[in-house]
Amino acid sequence: MPVTVTGTGIRYSNIAYNPYGTESNPAQTRCSPVVKIRSTSASTINQTTGGAGHTFVNGTEIDMGVPTKSSNWYRCMYQTIVDDWDGNYGGIGFSIWRWTPSTGWNRSLDMGRHASYDNNMGDWYRNPMIFGYVPALNGSEQHVFRIYVTNYYGTSNVRINCGIGNDLLRNGWINNIFEVWEIDGQGVHTTGTMSRY
Repeated sequence: MPVTVTGTGIRYSNIAYNPYGTESNPAQTRCSPVVKIRSTSASTINQTTGGAGHTFVNGTEIDMGVPTKSSNWYRCMYQTIVDDWDGNYGGIGFSIWRWTPSTGWNRSLDMGRHASYDNNMGDWYRNPMIFGYVPALNGSEQHVFRIYVTNYYGTSNVRINCGIGNDLLRNGWINNIFEVWEIDGQGVHTTGTMSRY
C-alpha cells in the first residue's frame, strides 16, 4: 500500500535495495502501460469449422469502448484446443477483426488457413493460438474485437474449443480464452515491420 501520494509520484513503505546494498525507496512516477483488460471465452464447445471462408467463433466478442488515446495499441490473444473431427487432412487459422462505427468490421490480423494443419491424422489434438498487437484506429470511437476461424479450403471439418475425455470443464471453462488489453502507446516501442495501419 502507498504511504505517500504526492503531485510527482507514489512512495511505498517497502524498502528497496540498489545493487550496492544501500537502502532506497524511489517514488513511482509513471503509471502502468496497461490501460484496461477485458476477457471472455468462446461459448460453444465442439464448434465445427466445416465450410470455406471466415466463421465467427461464437462468443468471442469484446467491446473495449473508446481508447484513452489514439496512439494506444490493443494486445489480442485467443487460445483454444482443436481436433481434426473427420480424420481427413485439413487445417485452420484464426484472425482478429476490429470494428469501429466508421469502418464496420475489418480483418486486422490473420494467421492463414495453414497455421494449424495436419495431413490425415485422426485424433490429432493441438493447442493453436493467435497473438498480436492491433493499433487503435482513432481516439474518438468505440473499438470492438472478434475472433474468426478460417478453414482449409472448406475441405476439413475441425472442431474448436473441443472437449477431451476426462477434461475438467468447471465454471464455464470450455478449453479457450480470448483477452484484449489496451496498452498505452507512450510505453510501446516498435521495431522492424510493426507499424500502425
